[in-house]
Amino acid sequence: MNREVIRTVAKYAVLDPDRKFDRVRFDFLDEANEFHSLYKQYFQQYSNVAANNYPDENILQRAIVTYSDIYKKEVCDPSKSYQKRLELTKLIDQARQARQEPENWGFIVLETIEFFNADEKRLLQKPIKLNEFKKSGFNFQSTRNASNRELLFKSPYTGEMVPAGEFDEHILIHGQDSKRRKQIEKEKMNEKSNLDDEGASENLQRLIMKRVQAEDD
Repeated sequence: MNREVIRTVAKYAVLDPDRKFDRVRFDFLDEANEFHSLYKQYFQQYSNVAANNYPDENILQRAIVTYSDIYKKEVCDPSKSYQKRLELTKLIDQARQARQEPENWGFIVLETIEFFNADEKRLLQKPIKLNEFKKSGFNFQSTRNASNRELLFKSPYTGEMVPAGEFDEHILIHGQDSKRRKQIEKEKMNEKSNLDDEGASENLQRLIMKRVQAEDD
């Protein structure tokens, strides 16, 4: 809205309070309009001028002439109003464009680093999929459970399974006790040589047969 139009209508309203204005053309006369407060300020100022007999006696008379000229230019000549809308639209577009343009911060480039495809392949890992993530979680759980179980080693002396934390001490004790080691070896040999009664009888018969054959020859 042109401020000059509001000012002129306010002057004319002071001069002729009984005149009714077209509220469609001058929508700022409506109290709900955003420019109504500005109109009221002009109206009050010109009312004070008229009440105090301002030295310029023709000020209100000139307002009539000015109002008529503006009315003809702004209302009766649509091309003028259209041209003003175009100018306003142009200003709005320029403001939007200036807002969207990147601001020059005045930075200085100190060094430029070039990245190649080989660098990207080496530095960037392949994104993990949800199924692979779940699978890795299960593997981690099973590995953790396995690590919680105690590790066992088979003893070369006794053949029993010895916990890993006690294996060194077990080897040291049995390795230094030579008598114990010899006793274990003898026991193993006896276990191998001790046959049951049936097997011993068969072996004895074989020995006798071989001896008889040797004497006949």
